[in-house]
Amino acid sequence: MNKAMIQNAVRSGFVIGLFGLSSCQDEAQVRSLGDQIRGLETIQAQAKAEMGRLQLQMKAVQAERDKLKAERDKLQSQMDEAAKALEAIKKDFSDYKAQYKVSIRKRAPGMELEVVEIDGKKFERVKIRELTESNLTFMHQAGTMSVPLSRLNPSLQTRLGFERAVPVMAINKANAPITEGVGLDEELEEIDHEVVRLRGKLDSMRRAFAEENNNVQKALVITNSDPTLHRHAAAALQVRISESDVELASLLKRKARLEERKREAKGR
Repeated sequence: MNKAMIQNAVRSGFVIGLFGLSSCQDEAQVRSLGDQIRGLETIQAQAKAEMGRLQLQMKAVQAERDKLKAERDKLQSQMDEAAKALEAIKKDFSDYKAQYKVSIRKRAPGMELEVVEIDGKKFERVKIRELTESNLTFMHQAGTMSVPLSRLNPSLQTRLGFERAVPVMAINKANAPITEGVGLDEELEEIDHEVVRLRGKLDSMRRAFAEENNNVQKALVITNSDPTLHRHAAAALQVRISESDVELASLLKRKARLEERKREAKGR
């Protein structure tokens, strides 16, 4: 074999070796790419599954939101209807009170009362001579007496159509903006006094309400006794009790806000 043949043989063997090596590398790359593709397909499948789960959760959340919105709208509608009904009742009751005041003043002269208590002193079996918007004049065993309606007990005040004016301070303090600084202590003290007054008023009206209900029951079992007046008095007391309960709740809420503001001021 000459030199040229030897060189050709060596060159051919080198090329074959290179081809074999290239084939091995390609197969390794193909396997690697296949593994990567399968890994990406797995990740994609997991992402699709997660996406599906999130979409279901979003649908469930949306359904819950729609349900809550429907319930809220229904509740708001009921509240609006209740507010309208309450306003109508208040108007009817206000009209009734106005009519009752006129009626009781016309009917009062000559009316007999079992007892009238003034500053702890009781006058029994009295007869009314005159009833005005602010005063009651009546005859008793010792003579004639005129007394402001404001001095009568709540039950008799209601029966005679008298209403105390709501203190301006109570209304203004319940709705006024909360002040800062030293004024908090004074305002809290005022609210405490008003709360005590309101609670005493409520206790008195509840006792009077119970008394009027008892009078209704007594009138029902007594011949020729009309319970209508006592029923009206009880109804009027019930409305005043409800109004005072609302006023008291408003004051207590304001007191809590003031106390919270006071604590915040101390922490600064």
